[in-house]
Amino acid sequence: MSLKYKTYWRKSGLKGRWGEVYLGRLEKYKPKIFLEIGVFCGVTARNTCDYLFQVHGNDFNYTGIDLFGGHKKLTNDEIEPKFLKDQKFSNPFKNLYYNHIIKENLN
Repeated sequence: MSLKYKTYWRKSGLKGRWGEVYLGRLEKYKPKIFLEIGVFCGVTARNTCDYLFQVHGNDFNYTGIDLFGGHKKLTNDEIEPKFLKDQKFSNPFKNLYYNHIIKENLN
């Protein structure tokens, strides 16, 4: 199976060859149950689920957990970290589109 770690356009903790090393581990062990602690923007989550779907179809279970501090306005709101409040994309067009045109906080 051909593996290529995709970074999409979001930030990822796995830079350079480390994404490929990570996918190599998935290929070696082929887990059907997977727990990721620290999902953040979901790049590794997406790569993990894409790979596990290729290997197992719908017969796998992925759980991703991320805990952020902060204050909630409503009981059903997620807590958002303060450093994401004014986050800018490195690509100015994405910054303009997401933060000013559609006003969507992707984090």
